[in-house]
Amino acid sequence: MAVSVQRCPNCNASLANNVSVCEWCDSPVVITSFASMGGMSMPKVNKYANAYKEMMAENPDSELLAISLGMCFMKLKLYDKAYEAFDKAISAYTENPEVYFYTAVCCLQGKKAFLAGKQNVDKAIAMLKIANDVEPRGIFHLFDAYLRFDFYKRKALNIQPSYLDSLQKAKRFGYSPADAGMLFELLGVDMPAELK
Repeated sequence: MAVSVQRCPNCNASLANNVSVCEWCDSPVVITSFASMGGMSMPKVNKYANAYKEMMAENPDSELLAISLGMCFMKLKLYDKAYEAFDKAISAYTENPEVYFYTAVCCLQGKKAFLAGKQNVDKAIAMLKIANDVEPRGIFHLFDAYLRFDFYKRKALNIQPSYLDSLQKAKRFGYSPADAGMLFELLGVDMPAELK
């Protein structure tokens, strides 16, 4: 991913190429994971989103800016806009599995899987399949298990593989308690006891 950020989204200082942290305000220049936004206030996230939108106007094909903008929108709970930004990164033929993971999160629109609607849940499952095809991770399989449990199992609908199959894969590929905590915090739901 080529960095096309010439100014800091926080303080607007001019930057040298390929810097990840602003030398003037020590703020991140690009945001590529939700965890990196943990301590950001909502006004600061909004400021970043506006800066990224302006930069995207100048660099419409920047996968990195699309991902950063998507992260901001997701933090602001603007899931439709986040989905669009992540979809733009996907359209750039990204091989970043986290983009598919975050797109799957956006498919739920901030709702429990049980309430999200079959079409959205199926779209999230499809995104997680792509993420796992690119690079299998326990956290991706855990999210898949949650979707299959909370939507399909709780509604007594059949789906193959079952949530238990996905849970087995999650355990086989491994995930930390911190990963699980981050996932369910991101989803805004408690981790079902059946997945522990």
